[in-house]
Amino acid sequence: MSKIKKTSDWQVRRVELKDIDKLQAIYDQARRFQLATGNLNQWIDGYPGREVILNDYRSAHSYIVEDRLDHEILAVMALLAGEDPIYKNIQGQWLNDEEYVTIHRLASLPSAKGSGQALLDWTLEHYSNIRIDTHEENQPMKHILAKLGFQFCGIIFLENGDPRDAYQYYRKKENPC
Repeated sequence: MSKIKKTSDWQVRRVELKDIDKLQAIYDQARRFQLATGNLNQWIDGYPGREVILNDYRSAHSYIVEDRLDHEILAVMALLAGEDPIYKNIQGQWLNDEEYVTIHRLASLPSAKGSGQALLDWTLEHYSNIRIDTHEENQPMKHILAKLGFQFCGIIFLENGDPRDAYQYYRKKENPC
C-alpha cells in the first residue's frame, strides 16, 4: 500500500505504452472502493477492461497523475475533446452548447488521497467547459464534483440504457480587451 504523498510531488501526463499494465490494477482497486462505499452498479463485470484502456491510449485520451519521485501511477482518466454522442440527449439541460471536453473513467488508488481530484483540477486549469457523468450511487464522486463547482444538469443514458447523473463545469472565457 502506498503511503500518502505530497501533491507537489505529483505530475499529470499522457499515458504511455509502458503504463498500460498498471492501469488495470488502478481500475480494479477503484472498483473495490466503489463497492465498499455503496456504489454497487457502476463498472461491473470488470469494466473498464484492457481493450477500453488500450483504446483510450491509442486515441491519446488517457492521462495519469504520477509521483515525480518514484513514478508510481496514482490516478487515471480518459479526456475526450469534441461532442460526446452519449451526451446528445439529456433529461435536463446542459449549461451551454459550446465546445467541451468530457471526462470518463476517472479512477485513483484509494491510498493516494486527492490524486483523482488532481486530475480534475488539472482539467479545470486547461479547459473552461467540461462535462462528466457518474452513477447516482457514486457519492464520493458527486461530492468532489460539487466541491469543484460542477453543476448537476440532468440524466443521460449510456448505450446500454443505464442512467447516469450528468454534470458540467463552465468558466466564462475572459475578454482580452
